Amino acid sequence: MKKYHIHAFVLPFHVEKSRSHISLLEKPLNSYISFQFHSWDGTNLPYIKDRFLPLLFFQYPPPLSLLSSPHAKLIWIPMWDHIQGYPASFWERIPKSVKIIAFSQEVNNICKKYKLNRLSLKYYSNLGQLSKVKWKKGRNMFYWNRIGLIGKDDLTKLCHVFRINTLYFQNQLDPGILEKLNYTLPPKIKDTKIIVLPRYLTRKIYIQTLRKTNIYIAPRLAEGVGLSFLEALSFGCAVFGYDAPTMNEYITHKENGYLFEQRSDSLRNKINKAVKIRLPRFLGGRKYIYKLNDSWQELEKLDLEKIGNTAYMNNLEGRMRWKEQIPELVSYLTVW
Repeated sequence: MKKYHIHAFVLPFHVEKSRSHISLLEKPLNSYISFQFHSWDGTNLPYIKDRFLPLLFFQYPPPLSLLSSPHAKLIWIPMWDHIQGYPASFWERIPKSVKIIAFSQEVNNICKKYKLNRLSLKYYSNLGQLSKVKWKKGRNMFYWNRIGLIGKDDLTKLCHVFRINTLYFQNQLDPGILEKLNYTLPPKIKDTKIIVLPRYLTRKIYIQTLRKTNIYIAPRLAEGVGLSFLEALSFGCAVFGYDAPTMNEYITHKENGYLFEQRSDSLRNKINKAVKIRLPRFLGGRKYIYKLNDSWQELEKLDLEKIGNTAYMNNLEGRMRWKEQIPELVSYLTVW
């Protein structure tokens, strides 16, 4: 079978750490398309000899020099967490010839509003398909402190309310996040054993750890796709996430997961949050982004095993739908 060739420009973070482009592009499309991945920080493009080939941009949009080129074959995969604040003027200047792949309904809605060329997709992971988590030996929770989403006090209380046997705690902040949002945990909190993971996990160790857990806290306020929590859902974990894309595009509250109450996104609240995480504690500062405002009694009564089982079954069904979308995605990327 003839393979098509595409140059793909990916953030250094994705190339070195997350590898999300592998799950979303290379693995599902390997039989049809050969991707040549280039690490790109959004500034100067590396020299590409065969620019007549399609050029795919993963997260960062294509540069203006290419957007204005009538002969460029451009593909863009925007991420909701990155583009949610883009102004109307940005979207209005994107040519209709640019092919946009929307992995979030919110991204699709924006493209629809500005009548842009788009393909809407919904990804589901098969990582845990053959390794469904177990519940008989207790409750084990995973929390990756990526942005300081949940503070030490709330995390401690969750361990108590959920009767967690072991908490796997990864304290690795994303690039650009205030170091103040870093925190440490003791070896044990009451009846919960704390296992502190290395700051940078290999893919192999991450998967091994995920297999040992059955409760997972999605680590960010918004996601582009959300591979980490989607992989947890695939294992049948009870996933807790903030009520925002893409978590609320996959999780039905209290059925296949739980959505923490969304706070107001007003400018005043954003400024207040930005100020407080920079202040010392004695001046009203705080070491977290989000304070849980949900009913602890409600959380305690949740049937976590039932939620996890529903997540596992829903993901199996979703994976079938994802595979059915592959031919359409191949056609969209290769037919010009």
